[in-house]
Amino acid sequence: MGSLLCHPICTYDDEPYNQQNKIFSLALLADVPRYIKGAKTTAELQSKAQKKANEVLADPRIIGLIGNWKIVWGFQIFQKELSSTSSIADNAVFVAQNNNTKEFVVSIAGTNPISKIDWCTEDFKLNPPVAWNFNEENVTPTGNIAKGTFVGLDIVLNKLKDNGKSLSQFFSHQIVESGQPLKITVTGHSLGGTLSPPVALALLNTQHIWDPKSSAQIHVQPSAGLTSGDKVWRDYYDSKLGCRTNRLWNKLDVAPRCWNITMLKTIPELYANAGLPNSVSTVVKAFINCNVKHSITFTNTSGTGFEQICPNTPPLPGSKIITKSTTVEEYITLLETLVFHKVIDNLLEVPEDVSALMKEKVSNEIKKLNKESNKSKEADMNSIINTLNQEGITKIHLSVLQNLMNFYLQAIKQHTTAYYSLLGTESFVKYANLGNK
Repeated sequence: MGSLLCHPICTYDDEPYNQQNKIFSLALLADVPRYIKGAKTTAELQSKAQKKANEVLADPRIIGLIGNWKIVWGFQIFQKELSSTSSIADNAVFVAQNNNTKEFVVSIAGTNPISKIDWCTEDFKLNPPVAWNFNEENVTPTGNIAKGTFVGLDIVLNKLKDNGKSLSQFFSHQIVESGQPLKITVTGHSLGGTLSPPVALALLNTQHIWDPKSSAQIHVQPSAGLTSGDKVWRDYYDSKLGCRTNRLWNKLDVAPRCWNITMLKTIPELYANAGLPNSVSTVVKAFINCNVKHSITFTNTSGTGFEQICPNTPPLPGSKIITKSTTVEEYITLLETLVFHKVIDNLLEVPEDVSALMKEKVSNEIKKLNKESNKSKEADMNSIINTLNQEGITKIHLSVLQNLMNFYLQAIKQHTTAYYSLLGTESFVKYANLGNK
């Protein structure tokens, strides 16, 4: 029973956005930390991310689109593995407040392509299921969520604090300070779209603690999110927040099809009948089959399988393969995905020594592209293939990599670029210039 708000498909140019697109724009802003390079500490990374985000929010063009907002909590960044160069943000969250309406938006970052915990744990670790234990009423069955989702939820709610205050403690302070009811919207894209529903539900379930009068109203706008929990949890979520949830998903996006078994099985052929020939490598099919097995294990343990929240929400009308030029930023994301998610390592059609060479050359290409000053310019998609061709790799093996790149590139575009055009937020993306420092 999700919101049936109509989804505008026209661009807005410099006209003010509607509420949906304002929230979506703030969701995208949470990804700022992934573009910050060279930070030595978590504190430095947080500081640089906040500075960049504040610059975006202060831009008159941005204000014209989404209104006047300021960051009042965060950026808060979680890093599982600290090193001499702490530039990898595993999780990032901020709270923005509208200076005019006084509403608050909790924005949760999406998957960082080079974060191991994002890929291997929060996105893909399904088992063992974790029981939802935030509901203290013990009247209605509340089901289970994926193990990785629970890890991300714990990070957002408990491990990230600004001036010693967690999210709930911050809102408790705001209620006391303002003396007025708060409107809170929890949002995020990609991994943020997976985590925002359970974060919102946890805030609702514990509202009697941080908001004894239950004066705050909680809304949710997840986009491109994976499935957070099983059918019992989904039904419980929908009963509590379904009427205040606006779920955005593109029907050609791979992510929302994970981890429901029936939807998972549609992924290998998702683009086959839409004008993208030879798009599916055996590694894609093997990857899906592996995750179907994990989902079955979850179902057997949990008692019910994964189901998306607000199942009656119509998808955004994505019906075409995106063929327009690929930016350097998109190309970097593609190559990082192939390397850091160990996709190249699992190319069954390619000998081990050839896949090792492919991985080496792709890693070198990433380093070269990261030096580009303008990540929004068009990328040379043939560069890595030409490089590997000069190394003597056969056309057959090159075609395997090329087909795999075609599939993943389309998946990335449908997971990112498509939403900008379908929702009409291309101006925000352009002015925010999120691909550059």
